[in-house]
Amino acid sequence: MNGIENLPKSNYPLSDVNGYATQPWYRLFSRMFAKPARETPITLTGSPFDYEARKDGFLIITGGTVSQISIARGLTSSPTIYDIGVTQGQVVIKNGDVVGITYSSAPTVAFFPD
Repeated sequence: MNGIENLPKSNYPLSDVNGYATQPWYRLFSRMFAKPARETPITLTGSPFDYEARKDGFLIITGGTVSQISIARGLTSSPTIYDIGVTQGQVVIKNGDVVGITYSSAPTVAFFPD
């Protein structure tokens, strides 16, 4: 999500008759200046570990001994699974994505919501 789809239409009034921001503009300004949501530590329960995203955001995966990180996107019963080619770092995810982490020593994983 790049944010452009969340902009109010250019002809939509910025304020109402009382001088308050209209709802679409208020929501936009609130998102722009709101304190970001806190990260959530993820507890891995065994290898391979699958994390299913419940909202858009990203995972940070550091440390441990990771041999593969994969991602699956799609609403089909058998989505294509892609090896992302790295064993640590940032993985951008959308709601419904499943990130697979294969490891011999557990890494530290945290989810940062958008």
